[in-house]
Amino acid sequence: MSKNQIVYLQDILDSIEHIFAFTDSNDWDEKTRYAVERALTIIGEAGNKVSLEIKQNSPEIAWNEIKGLRNILVHEYGKVNIAILKDIRDNYIVELQEKIDRLIKKLEGIKNAD
Repeated sequence: MSKNQIVYLQDILDSIEHIFAFTDSNDWDEKTRYAVERALTIIGEAGNKVSLEIKQNSPEIAWNEIKGLRNILVHEYGKVNIAILKDIRDNYIVELQEKIDRLIKKLEGIKNAD
């Protein structure tokens, strides 16, 4: 397994941490919105770079939805508002963080066993 795969997954975790740091209060302004959109775009781009093998072996992660959100943020940005971003943060990001963290630990265990 390529080390890059873990780097992509770590990029996802780092972007999740940024989202939490940017939104530590409910006082969202345009800077916060742009920062969260950028972090979610990075999550989508990094998720898209994860290998098909890893994606197939981790169906608990919504890979297609992650990529789809990235596409909306990039191509249909006018449809995204703060309420949608807050919903994503409040209802999906913690779960994604936990799943990506478990996947990294699993892959590092496989890498160390080689």
